[in-house]
Amino acid sequence: MKKNWIFLRGWGRDSRHWGSFIESFQNEFPHDEIYLLDCPGSGEFSEKNCPASVSKIVDILAARWQEYHSVEKSHIIALSFGGMLAIDWMSRYPEMIDSAIVMNMSAKNWSPFYKRLRYQVYMDFLSLPFQSIRRREEKIIDLTSNLYSSRQSLAELWMAYDLKNPTTKMNVLRQLWAAMHYSLPEQMPKQPILLLNSLADQLVNPSCSEVISKKWNLPLKRHPTAGHDMTLDCPQWVISQILLRSS
Repeated sequence: MKKNWIFLRGWGRDSRHWGSFIESFQNEFPHDEIYLLDCPGSGEFSEKNCPASVSKIVDILAARWQEYHSVEKSHIIALSFGGMLAIDWMSRYPEMIDSAIVMNMSAKNWSPFYKRLRYQVYMDFLSLPFQSIRRREEKIIDLTSNLYSSRQSLAELWMAYDLKNPTTKMNVLRQLWAAMHYSLPEQMPKQPILLLNSLADQLVNPSCSEVISKKWNLPLKRHPTAGHDMTLDCPQWVISQILLRSS
């Protein structure tokens, strides 16, 4: 049976940053439909203003999804900040979402700020807005990837994305504010959730996913060496976990 998949990227990124993961995923699910949704202020909607709250962003995404499919439900695949959007969407619009796969997510109400963003990277992270485009993209790769080998060519590709559809500093800050102030619901949404994380995540402490797993009594699948961007560092492992859940 054909499924619909909504892909939600993380903070300050857009659907282009999924890269070759989209093709790899489609090869494993050839009959399914993939929909890449950008937050307002990102990607194809870079000229829009992004709301500074998760719920308001989700309202916009949900309305856009209804333009595509007013009846059919979907499954969400989401990374980091995208995971917060996914959970809010599932919770407030349960008639639209069947399940979600969330990676390296955190929650204000369950993890302190110095774990949601590792204190070891504060200086690198805070310096990003003041770097050149090249240096910023190189630093983002350093912060989010442990295993990807073609780092220079990837930085150049991401630079081209930014030059074509730049996410403004104000929209990046609005997304950051939304992420910092989002609390997960005490009760897990009723739909199934696959929770994945990276034990070697340099950006977000893996304990953030562990506490979600405990609070919701939800199994947690861990990768031992990948960085924060799991679909960049271990795409086939992520796909294998989804296949196992779907079997």
